[in-house]
Amino acid sequence: MSIQKSILNLLFLLGFGIQAHAQNIDISYFLPQEKFTCRPEIPTPQQFFGFELGEQHLNYDQVTAYMQALVQLSPRMALDVAGYTYQRRPLIFVKVTSPDNHKKLEQIRTEHLKLSKPTLSGACNTLDMPVVVWLGYSVHGNETSAVHASVVAAYFLAAAEGPEIDEILKNSVILIHPALNPDGMNRFATWVNANRSFTRVTDPNSREFREPLPSSRTNHYWFDLNRDWLPVQMPESQARMAYYYQWRPTVVNDYHEHLASPNFYFSPGVLKQTHNLIPPANRDLTMQIAQYHAKELDKIGTIYYTKEDYDSFYPGKGSCLPNFHGAIGILYEQPSPRGFFQERADGLVRSFTSAIRNQAYCSYSAIRAAIAMRTQLLNYTRDSYKEVQQIAKSDPIQGYVFGSPQTRHIDHEFFKILEQHQIEVYQLNKSIKIKDRSFEKEYAFVVPSLQDDYRLLKVMMEKKTDYMDSMFYDVSSWTLPLAFNLHYAELNNIDGLIGARIHHFAEVNGLLEGKSDYAYVFDVHEFLSLKLIHRLQEAGIRLKTATKPFRLIINGTEQQFDYGAILLPVAGQFCTSDEIFEVLQRWVPETKVTVYPVCSSFGVDMDLGSNRNFLNMKQPKAAIIYGAGANYNGAGSIWHLLDQRLQIPLTLLENSRISPSVLARYNTIVLYGNYDFSKEESDHIKAWHEAGGNIIAIGESWETVNKIGLATIQLKEAASKPAEQNSVPKDPVYLPYSDIQFLVARSKIPGVILESRLDRSSPIGYGVTSSTVPSFRTSTSFFRAATPYSSPVSYLSAPLMSGCISDAHLKQISGSPAVLTFPRLVYFADDPAQWAYWFGTMRLFLNALFFPL
Repeated sequence: MSIQKSILNLLFLLGFGIQAHAQNIDISYFLPQEKFTCRPEIPTPQQFFGFELGEQHLNYDQVTAYMQALVQLSPRMALDVAGYTYQRRPLIFVKVTSPDNHKKLEQIRTEHLKLSKPTLSGACNTLDMPVVVWLGYSVHGNETSAVHASVVAAYFLAAAEGPEIDEILKNSVILIHPALNPDGMNRFATWVNANRSFTRVTDPNSREFREPLPSSRTNHYWFDLNRDWLPVQMPESQARMAYYYQWRPTVVNDYHEHLASPNFYFSPGVLKQTHNLIPPANRDLTMQIAQYHAKELDKIGTIYYTKEDYDSFYPGKGSCLPNFHGAIGILYEQPSPRGFFQERADGLVRSFTSAIRNQAYCSYSAIRAAIAMRTQLLNYTRDSYKEVQQIAKSDPIQGYVFGSPQTRHIDHEFFKILEQHQIEVYQLNKSIKIKDRSFEKEYAFVVPSLQDDYRLLKVMMEKKTDYMDSMFYDVSSWTLPLAFNLHYAELNNIDGLIGARIHHFAEVNGLLEGKSDYAYVFDVHEFLSLKLIHRLQEAGIRLKTATKPFRLIINGTEQQFDYGAILLPVAGQFCTSDEIFEVLQRWVPETKVTVYPVCSSFGVDMDLGSNRNFLNMKQPKAAIIYGAGANYNGAGSIWHLLDQRLQIPLTLLENSRISPSVLARYNTIVLYGNYDFSKEESDHIKAWHEAGGNIIAIGESWETVNKIGLATIQLKEAASKPAEQNSVPKDPVYLPYSDIQFLVARSKIPGVILESRLDRSSPIGYGVTSSTVPSFRTSTSFFRAATPYSSPVSYLSAPLMSGCISDAHLKQISGSPAVLTFPRLVYFADDPAQWAYWFGTMRLFLNALFFPL
């Protein structure tokens, strides 16, 4: 006992015992109402922190310290660190089960995983198996009632004693993930604690509730982590999904807050907005579990709803992806106080403590449901994987082939997603041609449809245009190979095509063919070729780019080079020949580029000395402007692209810093948002642009471009009003407000994938080997090209590749520009770096940065 007290005293002295004003609430307010006792050696949150929950927002260090203390003091608990955030905060999981189960935990885990293996699951005795329950809190950093509820739930599971808790511990393994977004959660706690009043203030205009953008909802790169369960691009997601697949939990609980409704929500959600690959039995079980939530919330008088607003469609969310794994994913949305006490639009005051209690009670009900339905849930998991075998065999698409010698980095990035989700990938056994696409066995891979995780593979790969409903909470399409602009094809027959299974993607280094004292040449097909360009320019090496394809005789062999190929002349540089060679030796291997030494300018169809066909390049010195009106999610994806993928400096420039002297530091400005610039700021940007500065504008920034006078981006007149808009009556007073909102929502584009024609001769298309490119569209703004040459990327006449879009919108977008170009300005109608995995259009953005018009 003295050791336990020493641990508590030490942690308390480290700064976690900070008093705040009391609200006459103790731990019993948050705990179940049933009779049980609590072990006195387990500290309550108040004993540990020095204040009751809800009196102050905990920061992540405090939450982690408390979980560590519980683990030290309770034989029911163990803690794992799955990874770290960008800001180096640990991503922790607390495993809770009986002490006896802890002694054989690996055996329990291994046996549980057999349920997802049809060849092994028949031997599993589900009557005796524990159920694995996942409690995941606060993926959005400013939805912190959930992470505080994790503290209550952990205390209850560590301290409570009685027959019910004994049954829970014996028959379950509970995985508590206290905060899915530690960086965002910490930012929010700091903001609220620093701006609160200690006299109750409920006015929603108060600074406490008005956190500035970019809000702490997101991670370090302003990224929404609840859209990353499928693409797994962020370290928080990569660590989380690795841990998820270690266990493949049976019930996955995802705790959020919302502002859209004054009432608490929990799944199942809208019936018609459920993906068709999710088994019908999933909803039936979710409805049964909902009865347990209802019972708990009824006890404390919480008003709730269950059958509207939210869907189970996009698998990138934590409450949805498990539904493709034979598990039950459940979403909880607590009306958010966004502080301590806030008056909402309905006139009621939402308190932080009541929000914590609601989340805690739905944690207890989730556990109780899982225990009561344990065998039923485990059998569902086993049965759903067994039925997959027959479904996969009847699918006309029996597999997929992907890979090209020109896009090894992109292929590797795609493989990493498949690998993270434990999708099996095999080497192509022989070279093949599918329609107009050729695949070489050395560089291509096969993904068979017939595998245990068929449902998830299918939902990753499918191009879908048929839907039960046209309303979506998130997006209607996300097809991964289209996002990557992957060289791939669907296979109706895989006989003889499957080689050895690939467990690790074989890295293919770039190749420096030799040293030259004259010049070097390389193509820019590889994604990382732009990183090589940056490293060369950073070393002070001047480069030129080819405006058209050309041929050279190298070592007696004719070599073809494409649009945008790079010429590095050795003569006239500030570096010596040896220094240039050393830089190439350092960076060529990791960028997967083949660099050719040449000893003559004489070419087959044009010479390297052509000033018309080889243009000087400038090193990009870029800033992205943020401030009022900025699109932070989109800007964050651009920041992540340059900072993480290519290690290219990007200045985050606040609009209040705009001045001639500041702008002079950059040759490229990125605009992403409809900014609220002052006239002075607008004039400075316009003058800088007229003096030679390059601008990349994205999305809603077309309005900013027009307001400043940088260019004139013309809207395309509507071909006709969308049918859904026509269905809104002229006098909607007789319709319920919610129904009006529903009809208005139908007039939007819910995230679709459209195919565009790409002019490969434009600098925007340099290095891209295909003549078309898929793009992701949510906007209902459609544009017209000023001239036939001002739109290097335009939607096809029949552009829909995947997703749900009205016929009227499809007609409007047909043939319209996806990218517009003006002197020293490129405009992207759609987000080129959507959710950090849209590699196809990321490349177009990078071309605009490196090869400005």
